[in-house]
Amino acid sequence: MNRIVYPFWLVPALQWAVDVRDPCSSSHGYTSLIMHWSPFPGEKSLPWDIIKSVGRRIYGTEKAVDPESDYESKELPAIWHSHRSVMKDSVAVDDVLFPMILSLNSPDGLARAGNMLGPDFEYHLFASATGMHATRDEFELACERVLNLERAIQVRNYHRQRSDDETAIPYFEHVEWWQNPFIGEKKRLERQKLLPLLENYYRLRGWDLTRGRPTWSKLRQLGLADVAMELTQAGLIATAT
Repeated sequence: MNRIVYPFWLVPALQWAVDVRDPCSSSHGYTSLIMHWSPFPGEKSLPWDIIKSVGRRIYGTEKAVDPESDYESKELPAIWHSHRSVMKDSVAVDDVLFPMILSLNSPDGLARAGNMLGPDFEYHLFASATGMHATRDEFELACERVLNLERAIQVRNYHRQRSDDETAIPYFEHVEWWQNPFIGEKKRLERQKLLPLLENYYRLRGWDLTRGRPTWSKLRQLGLADVAMELTQAGLIATAT
């Protein structure tokens, strides 16, 4: 049974809100990372200080994986793992195994093989299989481009906007099934706490905070100037000032 407790289900809640379909068909990375490798299962596991250290290295802050944290910083793994979802679908690697982040066989808990770090395995597999040696930054940028193009298609075809994203909120406002032992009570999503988190997600994505749509400048930055022009001419996004 795939158990997940507060605050860790806040990350898939964000992914459900902004995705174009069920995000968990290729985005189990974060929830599996926490609920499989942490002391929660009570079997082979890594201590929380190791997990938080790796979280700080991958996401920029240990708050992203701290079992005693709240809403803060959950947009960071939501974005990171959304990119990895695209990466897994594009490179065609297994959703259960990838991304490889934690390991019981590494002194610092970060997965690695020789000089290759676990979070870079997909990149190395792609380069080895295709002979295309793009930089890691270019690889990451390609994932961001896919996600923004998906969003742009939704905006063009269905006028997707923030109000659509917020329709996912009620499904997480029910009391959770399982309880985080660090918190001592079962939690439910609080709308007024999630909305600032959603705005932080938009801000980091370079999307308009009011409507949750990719901005003209973000699309051009990603090499999608033609998409930006089409959406602008349709009156769906504003041009940059």
